[in-house]
Amino acid sequence: MELDYPEQPTLGETMRLFILAVLFTGAFASNDDLWGEWKRKYNKEYNGADDEHRRNIWEKNVKHIQEHNLRHDLGLVTYTLGLNQFTDLTFEEFKAKYLMEISPESESLSDGISYEAEGNDVPASIDWRQYGYVTEVKDQGQCGSLRRNAP
Repeated sequence: MELDYPEQPTLGETMRLFILAVLFTGAFASNDDLWGEWKRKYNKEYNGADDEHRRNIWEKNVKHIQEHNLRHDLGLVTYTLGLNQFTDLTFEEFKAKYLMEISPESESLSDGISYEAEGNDVPASIDWRQYGYVTEVKDQGQCGSLRRNAP
């Protein structure tokens, strides 16, 4: 019996990851300016111990973002991450403040409408951006009930 092991990074990929990690570690060590800029940009003000607590969370998130983006640069993931107004929150805090549990009854509201296309000229995909139907992402604040309120 032959076992399928997950594909391991090549030596070159591992070396690039190591070099980039060393470079980012140096940048990470001097995050004082970035922390200050981030607080100014997102109007965040903390006092004493709260500033230290929030910064520790922020630094963990920055490290996660950097590590993820290194994986993107190596072609291991398809998207990048970045700093935003939530970078000083743990996932648990973000979830409690901005997300909403989906109620069981909302799962069974509709099974959808069955439709079968006629003919063979239906495209495999449509890029709605070409038709102007995709708009910029909007900050909807603490709208955890977005799914329920969507048209």
